[in-house]
Amino acid sequence: MSARHDWSCAQFSLGLKIRATLTLIGLLICLGFIFSPRTVITLACQIASGIIVIAAILRWMACLAPLPRMHVAPDGFHWPNYTVLVPLHHEKEVVQGLMCGLSALDYPRDKLQILMICEADDHSTIAAVESHLTTLFDIVSVLPSLPRTKPKAMNVAMSRATGEIITIYDAEDRPHPQQLRQAALALAQNSNLAAVQAPLIYYNSRQNWLTRQFSIEYAALFQAMNPFYARCGLPFPLGGTSNHMRRDALEDSGLWDPHNVTEDADLSFRLAAFGWDIGMIGYGTQEEAVSNFKNWRNQRARWLKGFMQSYGVHMRRPLKGGWRRLFTLQITLGLTLTAAFLHFPAVFGLLVYAGWSLIFGQPTAFDASIWGTLIFGYSGAFACSAVGAVRAGQGHLLPSLLTMPLYWFLMFRAAIQAAKELITAPFHWNKTRHGDAKLYVPVTSQAHPLSASLCRKNQGHHDRLFPSAHTALPREDP
Repeated sequence: MSARHDWSCAQFSLGLKIRATLTLIGLLICLGFIFSPRTVITLACQIASGIIVIAAILRWMACLAPLPRMHVAPDGFHWPNYTVLVPLHHEKEVVQGLMCGLSALDYPRDKLQILMICEADDHSTIAAVESHLTTLFDIVSVLPSLPRTKPKAMNVAMSRATGEIITIYDAEDRPHPQQLRQAALALAQNSNLAAVQAPLIYYNSRQNWLTRQFSIEYAALFQAMNPFYARCGLPFPLGGTSNHMRRDALEDSGLWDPHNVTEDADLSFRLAAFGWDIGMIGYGTQEEAVSNFKNWRNQRARWLKGFMQSYGVHMRRPLKGGWRRLFTLQITLGLTLTAAFLHFPAVFGLLVYAGWSLIFGQPTAFDASIWGTLIFGYSGAFACSAVGAVRAGQGHLLPSLLTMPLYWFLMFRAAIQAAKELITAPFHWNKTRHGDAKLYVPVTSQAHPLSASLCRKNQGHHDRLFPSAHTALPREDP
């Protein structure tokens, strides 16, 4: 039920070479602070400035990268068998809307399998699923055992999966009806493509300030950065949902690591290490953004803890899979962790230093270079976020860009929690509560009969978020 032994974050060995390198770096930093602290601080500032500039350049380049093209099925195309994994845990409130959305998937019914994965002792969720079952769905019951994580449950369910392509949806997901077809066509056209990621968009972005900032973050990632990485042939962290994978590639890389709490990010770099590519498709999935700080902090702490786990695992073999994998590992997981821990202290320190300089002394050229670098870095982030919001059809988010730095400051609190949990509870899964937003079920075709009225009620909102939902593509009758 686990990833290969040497690719699991449950193994804490770093290897002799990595331990020696880290020890040498730590020793040099200590000696530097003893004999020339100013030199060490200057060098650290220069390295940080270089990282900020590189990240900003990549974000500006991502603004110019085109979105994934739509795929059209050739005549006589053979649609492969598809398995949808839906891991659930204490999700009875959203089961009806979820199953309504999944029932609207436009894919040949004789080739589609949807496995609702429930913990055996989660009786309320199982009862909710059973009350809406049709022949399209099946229940997989996972016996309670440690670690109690989403990837462990999906590994268990793989013994029941019949599909040549595997995808995952979370409890709050509402996928575009034609997403499976687009993924199948994309994988069919490139034999070295292990997985394609569908863009994620939050349907409750207007709910409050936190959901607006979360939506901006996702828009920049899924509408700009990830399409740019895919266009350049660079691996990138998959999302925890709506990633569509070849079964043989998934099994070749060892399935999911049941101990890793961001199994998606870990798997993407493991696929790259085994020589597979990752791409993007156009039709997306609507999700519910968490709308209160405590829920957001716990979710973000889990993500950051998982990033630390994944970064540690993949830095055991930094060169396996080539320089592209190593480079993207640094600018995705590595840069995210660095920013989460250092952005707030660095900006706070700069503001204190600026105030001190204005009161007691004149700013120097060195000060000007620091502020210039910071402004350039912020401009790249603002531009990427603005382009992502417009591409996602969420132009109402643009005024909220002005308060993005305040949102970034919140990462520091989550990062501290993540570091603590990495030591005290490394494999604990912080459950994200869903169902706080008003229930919304998008659909563009005939829905589950017992939810049809609910689906019709929300049709207009779905069309606004997915304006291409009625685009005609060659298709088979289910």
